[in-house]
Amino acid sequence: MLAIGGDQPRIKGLALIDQFRWIFEFVGMSFGGYIIGQGNKPNEVLQDEVALLSAKKLNEELKTFNAAN
Repeated sequence: MLAIGGDQPRIKGLALIDQFRWIFEFVGMSFGGYIIGQGNKPNEVLQDEVALLSAKKLNEELKTFNAAN
């Protein structure tokens, strides 16, 4: 799951993440994780190095998964 917010998103966004975790469980989907980025304006999240590194790692994992399947 990917979420972006502007006012302490890594703290305030956790409630949203928890809600989706419960929804995924209810419908029988696996919840593989989440990335929360910080930004208010278009492209502002591109300044969030933590989110970008997390997204790059996820991208590599998905490439590996797709290549194996």
